[in-house]
Amino acid sequence: MSEDITAGQPIRVTQGVPDMSVIVAPDVTIVHEGVEYKGGDTVTLPGPMAQGFEIDGAVTIVTP
Repeated sequence: MSEDITAGQPIRVTQGVPDMSVIVAPDVTIVHEGVEYKGGDTVTLPGPMAQGFEIDGAVTIVTP
């Protein structure tokens, strides 16, 4: 038996999403693998994480 997906429920495909370079938004601090990054820093993140942070407004993706 499979589970039904309810209308409006977001589905995110994460498998095969490449790493992405991002710039941290001003006044934002993120921590990735124990390293702290602040506004203006450029960092490479796993693709799904970069996309999630971009949706939240915490970063801008530089290279997809």
